[in-house]
Amino acid sequence: MLLTLGAICVAVLFLLIVLGMRRARDQREMERHSITPEALHTLLASNQEVLLFDV
Repeated sequence: MLLTLGAICVAVLFLLIVLGMRRARDQREMERHSITPEALHTLLASNQEVLLFDV
């Protein structure tokens, strides 16, 4: 009984760690593909061809 409870606790802890790592990775990926409003305004004002995707 105690061994089963310990194994379940370890599995839950492992799952929480994996989910936290995945969330952090996804957040870094989102920040990598984001732009600040000031930088966007500068790009749009520079008369360059800018592709803007609003998702």
